[in-house]
Amino acid sequence: MCQFSANQASADGGGLFLGGSSTVQAENTRIYSNTAGGIGGGLAAGAGSTVTMNNTWIYDNTAAQRGGGVALSGTTTHLVNLLLHDNRVTSGAGAGLTIAGGQATLLHPTIARNTGGDGSGLSMSAGATASVSYAIVAGQTIGVSAAAGSTATLDRTLWGSGDWANGQNTAGAGSISSTNGLTGDPKFSDPTGGNFHITSASAAVDQASGSPILVDFENESRTATGYGSAPDLGADEVKLSGTGTTVIHVDTETGGDIDWGAPPAWDGIYENTKGALFWNGSKWVSNDTAAHMIFTDLRTGERLKWPTLLATIRGSGDPGIVYQNQDIEVAQQLYTYVTPALDGGRPFVYTALEYRVRQIDGGVIVVRSRGSGHGLDQAYLDLYTPAPAPLTSPTAAIRGGAHFYSYDMDVEAALRVTDLAQGLTANLPTGEPPERARYWLDLDGGSDMGGISYFFRTGALQSLAAPASPVFPLEFRFKYLGSDKSFNEVRILPRIVSETRAKIIYLPLIRRQ
Repeated sequence: MCQFSANQASADGGGLFLGGSSTVQAENTRIYSNTAGGIGGGLAAGAGSTVTMNNTWIYDNTAAQRGGGVALSGTTTHLVNLLLHDNRVTSGAGAGLTIAGGQATLLHPTIARNTGGDGSGLSMSAGATASVSYAIVAGQTIGVSAAAGSTATLDRTLWGSGDWANGQNTAGAGSISSTNGLTGDPKFSDPTGGNFHITSASAAVDQASGSPILVDFENESRTATGYGSAPDLGADEVKLSGTGTTVIHVDTETGGDIDWGAPPAWDGIYENTKGALFWNGSKWVSNDTAAHMIFTDLRTGERLKWPTLLATIRGSGDPGIVYQNQDIEVAQQLYTYVTPALDGGRPFVYTALEYRVRQIDGGVIVVRSRGSGHGLDQAYLDLYTPAPAPLTSPTAAIRGGAHFYSYDMDVEAALRVTDLAQGLTANLPTGEPPERARYWLDLDGGSDMGGISYFFRTGALQSLAAPASPVFPLEFRFKYLGSDKSFNEVRILPRIVSETRAKIIYLPLIRRQ
């Protein structure tokens, strides 16, 4: 497997750049969490290049101009089993993929929830030709956009519906021909956690009749017994449920590694490899058997219950309540902080959003946005969680990168601690792959068992602003069982309002005579 992650380019191709007349052939490739100051947050390919990629996962990349995930300019491109999601563009076309001239063939792509710019999952400019077959296109402002002078031919496309509907499936003055399309819910497994596998309830199941592609993006068969009467649309193939009575099984989630103790005790011999910490009645602990538990169907392995995502919050900067229901309330406010620069230059000065989540028991979680020194989009989180009522301590914190702290004090006092050695209890070093870059703090068995979970996703982030760490928390989710017995979650993302370098003031030297 090839991986390109956490890279930054001042110009084009944050993860991978192919100059003119280049040729690339790749299989089983992941391109994620890269940033480009120009085009192609994950991948940029120039005129005359030939790009052939099978089983490619491109996500969480950012470009300033166009092509949040991929920017193709005058190339000949063949992409099979492309999973393209959660990429962003600051301005311009193609939040997911942009094609500026040239020709592209896409077989079994999943293009979902790419944002920014014109909001299109796939964008084509004059002179571009694209053939797209057996696709899922869902959750964008525009699914496919074709400018005048471009041609898109689509066959057997699942256009998302409900929460996964596109604002417009197609747009633009170019030629778009769509045959055998259908509309439905793709039923992704856990999109808030970055899991874009489909479930057996997906409208994509068995809809790719005639596909010549025999495996999915993880090399699982599309034609073996148990996989339905025809292949599924999109990059993933799901094994279908059997018949008979559902057998409920308690299973566990995958997660990251936990190296307990403080340096120099971090030895790479992990006390837990499931990303699980839990409340034992008096403090937060972990051990070699701890894991976040879920209910699954024993026959198929499918999860039986998913939380309802009530809100994704990435605040506007205006102070006040941004979400509330009968059980919880989320408020936000601005705060300012100064942190040293790792390059030895002037310190960074940030104005950022702080979120306060009031829980069912009245306790308040504090989530602080933090900057990396690489612009407003490259942000992470610090997290402070209170002890369960009626206790006021210890406070658990994730800060200083992906490090776990325990403070024998309440949350407000913990917020004032500046010494990153104080309370340091564990290192949480896993930043990839995404199915392992996850951690839980579970109360009363965790959210799937009727309790509460503080969940955060981690990832690699290059930082110029202290503290130095290779891995940082990138999002937080509060997961809980509501007073009406509904299983819910609220997702919080970091937001930096301003990032500047501190000014140095030179005072004149005054000599006393």
